Amino acid sequence: MLLSSLFGGGGGRAYSAPARLWTRHARQSPTGYSTFALGDTHGDVGQARRVLAGARLVTTRGRWAGGKSRLVLVGDLVNKGSRSLEMLRFARSLSTQARRAGGRVHVLLGNHEPLLVAAALATQKLDARELRQLARHQRALRTLHAAEPELLRALAFAEGSLARAIAEAPEYGYEAPLTARQRRLLAEAAKPLRAALSIMKRHRAGAIWTCFVGNLGRYDDARALARDHNLLSWLQTRPLMGTLAGDLLLHSDAPKAYETLGKTVLSANRRARRLMRTQRGAYQLFDLLTDRGGLERDKAVSTLLATYGGQRVIHGHTPHERRGPLVSARARRLDIDGSLSNAFGHDPGRGFVLLARRPRTPSKTARAKASDLDAIYQIERRSFSRMDAYDKKSLGRLIGQTFVVRAGGRAVADLVYEIDNKTFGMPSLYVIGIATHPSWRGRGLGTKLLQRAEQHAARRGVGWVYLHVRKSNANARRLYRKLGYKVAATERGYYHDGEDAAVMRKAVRRSR
Repeated sequence: MLLSSLFGGGGGRAYSAPARLWTRHARQSPTGYSTFALGDTHGDVGQARRVLAGARLVTTRGRWAGGKSRLVLVGDLVNKGSRSLEMLRFARSLSTQARRAGGRVHVLLGNHEPLLVAAALATQKLDARELRQLARHQRALRTLHAAEPELLRALAFAEGSLARAIAEAPEYGYEAPLTARQRRLLAEAAKPLRAALSIMKRHRAGAIWTCFVGNLGRYDDARALARDHNLLSWLQTRPLMGTLAGDLLLHSDAPKAYETLGKTVLSANRRARRLMRTQRGAYQLFDLLTDRGGLERDKAVSTLLATYGGQRVIHGHTPHERRGPLVSARARRLDIDGSLSNAFGHDPGRGFVLLARRPRTPSKTARAKASDLDAIYQIERRSFSRMDAYDKKSLGRLIGQTFVVRAGGRAVADLVYEIDNKTFGMPSLYVIGIATHPSWRGRGLGTKLLQRAEQHAARRGVGWVYLHVRKSNANARRLYRKLGYKVAATERGYYHDGEDAAVMRKAVRRSR
């Protein structure tokens, strides 16, 4: 939003063309689902909803509609814009909804989230009189904006802090000579601001409040977050960085900050979580993540990727005005802070990027090869309990009796069988196991494999195809019934945990 909404003034300019999804640098996903990344939103929840709805990740009402897709918000969801708390609640709600649908929404910490947390924790120490003084300071900024919006914008986005610009040197960051009226308004705004800073200094939070005001933080947001303990706790436990679909995702282009916090993704995230628990720690984290420009050289990018893993680094933090991400280091670094938020007072850029495109559902089945064994074993481990899963050696012996579906040259679903001449008094094909990698479920791969097994049985002159299925596995039983399988018997205590198994079979017409 424009500064008119930052400080509660009149309506700002309405942008009719929301930022679009940038797809030029998308790769084929190795995991079976699409991965998206959204740059710094800075409290502009309306713009965030528009771009996500444009990619069909959310509905027009802001509900998750992305299925199993992955979305990463790379930090700086708050400050500058007027709807920071609403943006946080929107992100938290999306995360919950996506998980229920099998997808994920990952919210990373930027530098503005720790600053907001530090300010919120600082307000918890204030008494009623001090809180009223901070509220007066907020009203003074609103009055200043209503009278001189361009002046306030120039001061807010100047090098340095808004607090310094108003309270210490009104001319700082504003090129045009100040009029007598502007000087008077700045002087009036400076009085409550100095009082607020004095209060915070008494509570050892003067530097925090100076930075918070200088980054267009709102007292109302800090106070509301301090009162909303669930939202505060959720924000304090967000990760700092992570790897997904071969990409390293983080907020700041300051690699030394992350190296200071930990030498692995896990250790850095743990350290950040500890710092976010306290006012001092959160401000320390803000200070670390504020640096910029540490990834200008290819060597710095290579070192960062070697330390934390990944083939590309995706970050925000440093805004640019390109119509797509800022790409460097031989396409191994993407800066996606495309000034997405309308808080910057110009048409929004493209800070929304498709990182990995969901591959098309494979349609062909094939006989397994020895090179498929590792992938089949991983599918087995992801699909069954330790007691039910076959070990790698056993799967290796059965590799000649296995059908697979491959995607990108790697097996993503498999069916293991054997020919049985005893169970039904005639040759039958017994499905020992059928499994699909979790990332590829719901695409009909199990159906394709069963159909391939039935065709093989028909060519071999086999009269039945049968299998065992847990009584509790309603989804699998529903699928088998849909394909024409019927329950022939029940075997008591068939599984290691004592659960019964239904024996389901289907008659196969022999090929002539």
